[in-house]
Amino acid sequence: MNLLHRLALAVATVLVVLAGVGFGLRGQWSAQRAEVVHAGSTATFEAIVDPAVHARWSPWVPDDRVADAEVLNPTAGVGGALRWPGSGTASAADGLAGTLEITEVVPGRKVVARVERGGEVWTSTWLLHPMSHGTEVTWIIRGDAGLRPFKRLATLWHDRTIGMGLEVGLTALRAECE
Repeated sequence: MNLLHRLALAVATVLVVLAGVGFGLRGQWSAQRAEVVHAGSTATFEAIVDPAVHARWSPWVPDDRVADAEVLNPTAGVGGALRWPGSGTASAADGLAGTLEITEVVPGRKVVARVERGGEVWTSTWLLHPMSHGTEVTWIIRGDAGLRPFKRLATLWHDRTIGMGLEVGLTALRAECE
């Protein structure tokens, strides 16, 4: 066997092993971060639930495309929806196009949305806890890699990578509300 055949066999073996490991992992993943916003829960809730305001602080809408974000349904609540174009520049969201639709609202306490970004779908949940000096916002994102073994491998880094986006978003939400 020549060197090229050995190299091809080695690469194939590594891919098969990685696929096997991927199939052994759970498909469901989540990332969670929390931040205290020094503003009342009403103002914080409105910044999350209103699609037009959401576009200004969301880490998924590329900074250079906020003006191009389209409010598909201006309803501040269930049914409120937003679409943003992709970008060729790097950002916290890697410039991927996407949509957000609000699917559940508990006034002043909870907002749930379905997010599609870069071909992936996940659920975004914001929990608001009023405090004496502001509002604690907990942002949780959950997704499912399905049966795709290499996507399942990638979920090992989601808490870190998606979590960085959550941190950027919560900081921007705080700036928007304070």
